[in-house]
Amino acid sequence: ERIIMITDISNELQDLFAQYLKDSDILAATALAKISATITKKRVALNMNQTAFAKHMGVSQSMVSKWESGNYNFTIETIAEICSKLRCGFDIEIKDHKSDYKSLCDYHISWGEITTHGLNDNHSVLPFAS
Repeated sequence: ERIIMITDISNELQDLFAQYLKDSDILAATALAKISATITKKRVALNMNQTAFAKHMGVSQSMVSKWESGNYNFTIETIAEICSKLRCGFDIEIKDHKSDYKSLCDYHISWGEITTHGLNDNHSVLPFAS
């Protein structure tokens, strides 16, 4: 029930923000949230706090915090480096979209075993949600 409520709220917020944001802003924010959530999930799966994870990754704890914040603007090179150190891969697929807004989220980013899709398919982008 809780995830359904989060999804309902997410869809309502997405519709509200769609009036004020460009489609590219929404796509970028969604992708950043998914990448950040995946990094957080990987860290937690390794049973590490941010400090231990930073040491494992060869970066500062503040960098891990930035990665997990959802506001860090990753480059493809940075994502590739993170994947290499975590021994996982990533895939970016760009699909054609229909003219309506909701279909603009018809792309996915997959990372190792974790596959995420656009906001409109009832998947949460919050860290630790399943």
